[in-house]
Amino acid sequence: MLGLRYFACAGCETVFALPEAESRCPRCDAAGLEEITDRLDGDVYFTRSTAPGTR
Repeated sequence: MLGLRYFACAGCETVFALPEAESRCPRCDAAGLEEITDRLDGDVYFTRSTAPGTR
């Protein structure tokens, strides 16, 4: 099974989890998704803060 890689689209500002790179954005059809897998800090990137006083 392939691991997921994360890609960001500058056109629609959407992040996708995909097993391999796509040449165009699946949502807005913009060219050139940027891989951001190495810039993520684990699962915290995708979760809300649990600090006191936050939603």
